[in-house]
Amino acid sequence: MGLGKGVADFKAKGGRVVIDSRLVAVEGVTPEEEWRPVVDWEDCYEVSNQGRVRSLDRWVANRSSTGRSLMKGRVLAGSIDKIGRPYVRLSRQQVAHRKTVSRLVLEAFVGPCPEGMEGCHNDGNPANNWIGNLRWDTRTNNIYDAVRHGTHQQASKTHCKQGHEYTPENTSYRRGGRGRICKECVRIRTRDHWRKNHGKNLYYRSVP
Repeated sequence: MGLGKGVADFKAKGGRVVIDSRLVAVEGVTPEEEWRPVVDWEDCYEVSNQGRVRSLDRWVANRSSTGRSLMKGRVLAGSIDKIGRPYVRLSRQQVAHRKTVSRLVLEAFVGPCPEGMEGCHNDGNPANNWIGNLRWDTRTNNIYDAVRHGTHQQASKTHCKQGHEYTPENTSYRRGGRGRICKECVRIRTRDHWRKNHGKNLYYRSVP
């Protein structure tokens, strides 16, 4: 099971990640684990404040003489998506549903997701699904977090599209810190615009 780019970036910055029951957890999380029912799956699954998910003992239909058998509960084997977020597959009546662990934790311990919001990780590590590291917030603030933590694709670039390096002298920031601006590109665009619209003024009129 690969950890994904998000976890790899976190590890590269010194974060320590361990695998526990094939779910990713972060060392240092409080050992006091609390379990609550998964919202809308209360009869089948529970999720903990540390980001683990387990199934409950339940009867399932089969072709035996009794027509059913007892399936023992267990901690689910999680997977990691391409951006480093752990997820699990919850099944009912032989139909599987993919759920991100962070969302399950927030719904169980905080409440329903407000309209227009999504799950955010305070430390920028998508593998750390301890409840103290999660919050509901806007998509915009989630992107700001990625920029601040250096995990956003654009924030990790060292040069602009034209090949100019993002040095302190060559970099300015948009209002609110919403992105970087290459000063050299601005100078070139300004110069070209001026030449296009005012170039005729460079020529002197001949004196009769």
